[in-house]
Amino acid sequence: GSSEASRGSSAAPSSPGGSATIWDYGFLDEVTERKYIETILQTCDKLTHSPYYRMIVDAICISQKYLRWSEDISSVSLRDVARYRLLYNWFYESVSSRQPKLPVKDITFKSAILALLLCYYFRLSSKAEKLEYIDLIKKPMQFNDIQKYAIEDMLQAEQNDLIRRMELPPGTALNRALCDNIFVIFVCVLNRLPVILCGKPGCSKTSSVQIVITSLKGKKSNDPYFQELPELIAVAYQGSKNCRSESIEKVFERAKKYNDTKSHAKLLPVIIFDETGLAELSVHNPLKVLHSELEIGNCKYGFVAISNWRLDASKMNRTLYLACPDPTIDDLQLTAKTIQTSLVKRQQMQLPDDIMNNLAKAYLALSYELKLQKSENYFGLRDFYSLIKCIIKEFDHSARQESNIRYDNMLDLQMKIIRKQLKINFDGVIDGSVFLWKIFCQYTKQEESIEYYPSPNFSDLLTQSLNDRSGRYLMLISETNSLTDYVERYLGKKLNNVRTLIGSQISGDVDSESYGYRILMDVILASLYLVKKNTAASPWAPYMLQNAWSMTNSTVLC
Repeated sequence: GSSEASRGSSAAPSSPGGSATIWDYGFLDEVTERKYIETILQTCDKLTHSPYYRMIVDAICISQKYLRWSEDISSVSLRDVARYRLLYNWFYESVSSRQPKLPVKDITFKSAILALLLCYYFRLSSKAEKLEYIDLIKKPMQFNDIQKYAIEDMLQAEQNDLIRRMELPPGTALNRALCDNIFVIFVCVLNRLPVILCGKPGCSKTSSVQIVITSLKGKKSNDPYFQELPELIAVAYQGSKNCRSESIEKVFERAKKYNDTKSHAKLLPVIIFDETGLAELSVHNPLKVLHSELEIGNCKYGFVAISNWRLDASKMNRTLYLACPDPTIDDLQLTAKTIQTSLVKRQQMQLPDDIMNNLAKAYLALSYELKLQKSENYFGLRDFYSLIKCIIKEFDHSARQESNIRYDNMLDLQMKIIRKQLKINFDGVIDGSVFLWKIFCQYTKQEESIEYYPSPNFSDLLTQSLNDRSGRYLMLISETNSLTDYVERYLGKKLNNVRTLIGSQISGDVDSESYGYRILMDVILASLYLVKKNTAASPWAPYMLQNAWSMTNSTVLC
């Protein structure tokens, strides 16, 4: 079809001589592609006869060319233009419903720009690329004398109008990444457009999906506009290196059952495919079944894929791609302050803003340093968020025990807690706590504290991790069994109820889903304290647990 005309080559059956004959269809030239774009946009409501029609055609042509230059020549196709048409028509209806007094001319322009941003702007991963793209698409707009419209302001206003209607969990930091994620997921799910969220762990991918799912409850929604929309039903699947195409097909079958259900309520199943990148690494090639399901016009459900890295072009081309960029210093500081406000209500018990700000600056400095060392993904946002939570909780607990604590003692307590929690959350083969502590003390102009507050030893860290039930789980990595033997003896002295699970290294077990389920059942039925040995060969085994919950309708054991 026309949507495939701009892509790739095709192989014919082998010739009698045994060698394959290949025809290279090449790619559409700019003139031909423009004609296709003009034809597709003629089905956009009120756009064809508006003064913005030529402007939008130019903007889409520029967008296609820019993405081919910045990413890959096959990264965009006429599928993106077909998505634009669908999104424009939806935005036109949505904006008309929410803002009925807005002139038709303004509704047309707003819908045209928002659809353009959904298709092209959000797939750019860096702030510099986004600014460059905005400048490019503004050029054809100048011929229509609409410079007064600020594209960025229009997008932010639309996001704010949408998010204010949402049900946000307490303590939610509305940073840039979360707002973008919610906006894109909301629009794509309602239009049954498959979307891939791609970004590092901790950039609000999963939380944004949960917010959208919990906010859209059909007639039971709190917002009048949401009451007109279908109720979203989550159909979750956890990808792994061990998953197969049969298990993915079952997910679509479960979604189909919701569609087939006779109900007075409008239901829209939403398939949430977590860790899609891991599934792509499976030797069973399970994602091949997605090709037909995700074609525009074929997808009958909402589909949200979550991955830490980009997938191959055949999947990316069939979805709307959202790149979750790295947080800015403003994002980190906002999130840190929001976490503190949600955990500690009394202002006198809260840490000063300059401590939160300097911890964020130190983390960002560590991120830049690790990039230089080619180890940029060793620590991540979850480590930073956990650091902030642990510091706030421990300081609040200690301050409550000493209600009349003096200022100098308060400062000493803060520094001790920060030094200890840096070691707990940023230790490892790369000890990031040393770098963070040094930079933090420099930012706070307390260089003398670098040597004054020593790093806690291993026994202190082990005791802290085992006694703090609200803290992170402990992972110890060693090339020999001496470390786990030490931990077992340590636990044996302090606790009676300790069980050790020893994993299998046999390839037949490692590649078996049933083996993974057996390990998980042992974990579920074990006591509070559990030691796992040699289970790293099946790192994806925990992902099977969530799939088991889904398949058994949340029964007691699975």
